[in-house]
Amino acid sequence: MRLIARLVVLLALVLAGLVVSTSTAQAAQSCTVRGPVTVCCDLESGECHTVISKPGGPGTTPSPPPGKPGKPVKPPPCSFGKQEVPCSGGSGTWSNANQCYMRVEDPPPAYLNAPPDSTAYLCTPPGGGAARTVWVRNGAPPVAPPPPDPAVVAQMIVKSMQLTAPEFTDTFAPRPVEANPASMGAVGLPVWMAVARSPRTTGPLAVTASLGGTTVTATAAPTSYDWHLGGGVTHRCATAGTVFHVGDGVVMSPDCGVRYLKVSSHAGYPVTVTAHWVVTWTGAGATGQIPLDLTSPVRHVRIGELQAVGVSG
Repeated sequence: MRLIARLVVLLALVLAGLVVSTSTAQAAQSCTVRGPVTVCCDLESGECHTVISKPGGPGTTPSPPPGKPGKPVKPPPCSFGKQEVPCSGGSGTWSNANQCYMRVEDPPPAYLNAPPDSTAYLCTPPGGGAARTVWVRNGAPPVAPPPPDPAVVAQMIVKSMQLTAPEFTDTFAPRPVEANPASMGAVGLPVWMAVARSPRTTGPLAVTASLGGTTVTATAAPTSYDWHLGGGVTHRCATAGTVFHVGDGVVMSPDCGVRYLKVSSHAGYPVTVTAHWVVTWTGAGATGQIPLDLTSPVRHVRIGELQAVGVSG
């Protein structure tokens, strides 16, 4: 009876598709596999035995493919497909999951069936594509905050430097009429051009700042000065110039000077100077340069003509 009962159970398992029949060199047997438990019964004697596979044992984990493993590649923090993009910009913060820049939509769109307890975000793809609305449940950030773009941190540093336009009211020879209404140069005489020196007007100026784990160092310095001397004449100097002193004599400036060849009007020649700055920054494994031009207010330089005076003896 016990043998018949076991055969009935095995028949039921076969009908249920849970029995795998195998044969060994000694006897025919049927085995039932359920996860790590395998029950095998001898079809002739009706005796059964149970085998339990140990987790992590042989055969439970597929062998790794042959060959030398490759070096893991760290994905860029913010990427549009395979192209790296800035992590933040005017359209918001980049979301790798949504492949767009996200910012809160204010005012929110007038949806009749807006999701409850959610906030509308404007999702803008890079390159100025059409934006769409993405609803995010309140309390769940739309994206994990990416590290700040070092270029953005560099721009913030440049603003904090408060670089100022050059000034030459008291450093130009002859003095502009704004500084001394009686001042006048002469045709053919040397003109010494110089700007007032300070870290924010002539540099160099270095600032280091950190934001969200991104540290950037920026150094600002002018690379040249363009003097606009009136009458369409422009003269470039590599330095901020040298201030003239009475003891220097009637000689040309050692680094930044000209001679006027024509007499000016009574108002004088309109003069400005443009300082061409370059801010070089480095941080977070990146580097870059930010050009910046700053132009002085207009000043007026009066140029007259020397008259020969004859004296009879």
